[in-house]
Amino acid sequence: GYSIIRVHNVSNVKITGGTIEGDRKVHLGTTGEWGMGIEVKTSSNVEIYNTLIKNCWGDGIYIGGTSPSLNVKMEMVTCDSNRRQGISVAYGDGIFLKNSIMSNTRGHSPQAGIDLEPNVGQYVTNVEIVNSSFLKNTGPGIFAFAGTGKVSNVLIKDCLSDNNSHAGININGGNPIGGIK
Repeated sequence: GYSIIRVHNVSNVKITGGTIEGDRKVHLGTTGEWGMGIEVKTSSNVEIYNTLIKNCWGDGIYIGGTSPSLNVKMEMVTCDSNRRQGISVAYGDGIFLKNSIMSNTRGHSPQAGIDLEPNVGQYVTNVEIVNSSFLKNTGPGIFAFAGTGKVSNVLIKDCLSDNNSHAGININGGNPIGGIK
């Protein structure tokens, strides 16, 4: 497992421009799902802008931690050909994705463009996904799964989800899912 850029236990971080490329094409292992382009854990006021993240063994972007990551804004981000997810949000409050593209995710389930899937006892809330495209992912374009935590207050607006194998948008789980528009 790896994180090319690790943002842990900090505030007021900006990542702007450039390409982040993982080792998917030359990775020596055949199992596992960890290998992140950008990993944000227990951090606040993080901005990721105009960045391409591709070919990671795991997720293009992972957001979580031991307490929620707060106010994470991603704009003009492209996550392409990552193995597990374009973006995973496991523990967060105030997650914003705008004018972005999540595409060609395949290799390790759930293979979604973006996955709002809290860890055990955690939550994902106050999420806005606006004017973004979810294209040719093996899993859902947008996946909200409350199997072990809670997902609430999610706005999906003016998005395109096309040619994703399982669903354009998949919302399910055993725990409460509330306020999805």
